[in-house]
Amino acid sequence: HISSPSMIKHAITTGYRLFDTSPCFKNEWALGQAINTSNIDWEEFWVAIWIPDFDCGYQNTKKCIDESLRDLDLNFIDMLILEYEKIE
Repeated sequence: HISSPSMIKHAITTGYRLFDTSPCFKNEWALGQAINTSNIDWEEFWVAIWIPDFDCGYQNTKKCIDESLRDLDLNFIDMLILEYEKIE
């Protein structure tokens, strides 16, 4: 799932504004770079972060969000998705 800023910038120039990411994808830095250098107001983007189930719990989730915001170089996210797989 690793992407380069240039790949994401290409998606932005073709009209993409909704992005979802996860620490597991290892593309948050690239996504942040592409958004921040796109010359498009950041308000036009919608960014969702997936929190993997192994990072659940209040402290781990908060840490994961803080790290994602740092890696994305954004002040906020639009949607937080808590991923949980029920294993039977």
